[in-house]
Amino acid sequence: MIKKLIHLLLFISVCSFTNLHAQDEKPVFYEKLDRGLIRFYFDKYYYLVSKECEFKSIERVSRFDFTKQSFEGEFRDFAPNGNRILVGNYTDGKKEGLFQAYHPNGVLKWEVTFRNNFPTGDWKYYYPDGKPLLTITYSEQGYFIKDYWDNRGRQEVMDGEGNYEFSIPFEGFTEFGFDFYLRKGKVKNGKPQGNWNTYFYNVGQQPVYAMTQRFLNGVLTTTYDDNGELNNEDFLSLSILPYDYFMRAELFNSKSCSFDDYANFYAFLAKRFNDNLNKKGIEISQQVSFSYMVEVKKTGMANLRNLKLVSDSGSESFDGILSGIAKSIDFYFPTYRENKPQDDLIKVSGSITTGNDAKVYTHSIKIERQIDNSSK
Repeated sequence: MIKKLIHLLLFISVCSFTNLHAQDEKPVFYEKLDRGLIRFYFDKYYYLVSKECEFKSIERVSRFDFTKQSFEGEFRDFAPNGNRILVGNYTDGKKEGLFQAYHPNGVLKWEVTFRNNFPTGDWKYYYPDGKPLLTITYSEQGYFIKDYWDNRGRQEVMDGEGNYEFSIPFEGFTEFGFDFYLRKGKVKNGKPQGNWNTYFYNVGQQPVYAMTQRFLNGVLTTTYDDNGELNNEDFLSLSILPYDYFMRAELFNSKSCSFDDYANFYAFLAKRFNDNLNKKGIEISQQVSFSYMVEVKKTGMANLRNLKLVSDSGSESFDGILSGIAKSIDFYFPTYRENKPQDDLIKVSGSITTGNDAKVYTHSIKIERQIDNSSK
């Protein structure tokens, strides 16, 4: 059951790398200000988006070295209402010095010092009321879970010993509609130890058990659920520690201004094709482009019986494999018109290439809808 559940935390968008030299045409991802400063536009996951995009939620003001393609000096990130989100500093393109993030109410969210691009010392997290939440200590030996307080103010982990429980939001689309995952387990010598349970949930709903993982001195050894043992590699993206997306800003990955891309559905589709093709050991000698039409109901459910896939592979067997993968995807975000979901016929297209590691990768995913005004 759980293998079907994990199509989460799709951190890498292989289809949208943006070179900041080429910004003469729209969309506008940044603008020059006075005194050598540049204003960058990001969505909440720190993907570059157009200045006019409805999903723009972060503006960064910083100096920028166009030759090195890197931030330089102090920067500030702002929310649409002008509130600070994050402040920090870059030296020679590397994170250096104190970084501080803020809750929407202006209270300090976390603070940490970077040295030569790496966190060092205590990374301290705080609740929105300013009370301590978590302290993680970083050194050359890695991380150490030092202290943790629950939302009632009770210290559950002290000096690396105790019980830890932390909720982390998924990034964008998840196949079964969960917004968060909850990690619970024992900490010993600052590391996960023994059995850790993971639960999925939405706000206001009871958590659903997903899996158990066994750790030995912080090293993951086994993953299993009620049906038996699972592959550890399928769950490496589920973090134990809280994280922020701000480091992604340095990659200058961009997204189109569509809800499908913003919600990570493009990345989900790419991962679905990648996983299935690589599990089958598929090899291709040149890029293959494909597309298919699928009817999507206003509930989001797809009518797979009439799905038709075409490609330029020149191989019926390969096209059959692609068609089988496409037919395994039974949900798409419905098309909206006048804020109401509509039945629609959508076109999904993409390309497949072989990487330097000999694996195949799906990229340039795009969804086209027949009904206009379907951005939501």
